[in-house]
Amino acid sequence: MFQKIFLSAIFAGLLSGVFISGIHQITTVPLIQQAEKYETGEIKKAAHRPHTTPQLILVHGTAHQEKDGSNNSWAPKDGLERTGWTILTTVLTSIGFALLLTSGYALSKQTITGRQGVIWGIAGFAALILAPALGLPPELPGSYAAALTDRQIWWLGTALFTSAGIALMVFSNRAIYALIGICFILIPQALGAPHPDQFASPVPAELGGHFATASLTASFLLWTTLGWLSGTFYHHLEKQEKA
Repeated sequence: MFQKIFLSAIFAGLLSGVFISGIHQITTVPLIQQAEKYETGEIKKAAHRPHTTPQLILVHGTAHQEKDGSNNSWAPKDGLERTGWTILTTVLTSIGFALLLTSGYALSKQTITGRQGVIWGIAGFAALILAPALGLPPELPGSYAAALTDRQIWWLGTALFTSAGIALMVFSNRAIYALIGICFILIPQALGAPHPDQFASPVPAELGGHFATASLTASFLLWTTLGWLSGTFYHHLEKQEKA
């Protein structure tokens, strides 16, 4: 059982991670590089930027400066090193997501194929990416946001409530549980995500909107690919296990 779960996740995560890394290199990475030029001041935004920004925190702020002005934060160098670390992170994240999917397959005790895997993948995308993005959309370097801890707590709560809501709607035959599931999905959105008191990002809004769209599209492709590959590998290993 565990071998089936882990092998399916590793194979699916590895292939999907490499695939989506290529997508990111031609879609989101150029936008991030462009935003970093605004963040560092290499490109000046034409719009007026207020001098005081209380309660605002840079999402991808520049490296932390010590009191003596030194910089002790490590960051990969641009070029091959940065690209390599980005691909590695994407692959490891994909494997982690795939483990969630294959664990769900095992717990559901259903017959899983590549087609069913895609459906699971879409559900995973809705719970872990789309629902949180309604309150906290993907943001570029230089964007301002509320405190990191507050955003993490809201994101985690939204992912858990949405996952539980989808499970109640799909796996229950009673209407009351489906209604409870809908309420679960709506609760974090009704509470609202944490946001700063005001916005004053040096990054143009058009660039941020393009990045959010590209990032969500890439995430959808990742989850559907993960679902199809993990479902296919899981079905194949299950057939071998029975044989």
